[in-house]
Amino acid sequence: MKKASSVSNHTQGKDLTLLASLPVTPSANLHSSSVVRVICIILAILCLVLAVVGIVLPGIPTFDFLFLATIFASKGSARLHRWLHQNRYIAMLLAQYRGGFKQISRSRKWMMTLSILFGTTMLMVSSLHLHLKLSLLVILLIGLIWIWTRPEKI
Repeated sequence: MKKASSVSNHTQGKDLTLLASLPVTPSANLHSSSVVRVICIILAILCLVLAVVGIVLPGIPTFDFLFLATIFASKGSARLHRWLHQNRYIAMLLAQYRGGFKQISRSRKWMMTLSILFGTTMLMVSSLHLHLKLSLLVILLIGLIWIWTRPEKI
């Protein structure tokens, strides 16, 4: 057990040294007031926590909170902002956003389709009025059409 913990500590140390050795973004983006920077850092961390909670709980938008976290981090901490843009999961979402969601992989299309079908099933068994159900179904169908008309990432 001791060996496993020393390996994880060594790996964490390597990651931290790699992160510290990366060039810092210009401080021109940081806010001039230290109080505002601290508030921005706190808001960025809060948004990160909400994004992680949004992974598990439906209805909480994960990407929106990650996007807000990068905005707050850019004004509060160059190191946090750099970490967000170099994290392998967050950077992928941000790169797709910058690219305008031009390509969606087939596996993601199927996952989104299954999620929409699950939501549709839950909608049909709900006690909403028929006109609300039909309106929401049309919106979901438009979303599904948009998803499947995007080119696929190869």
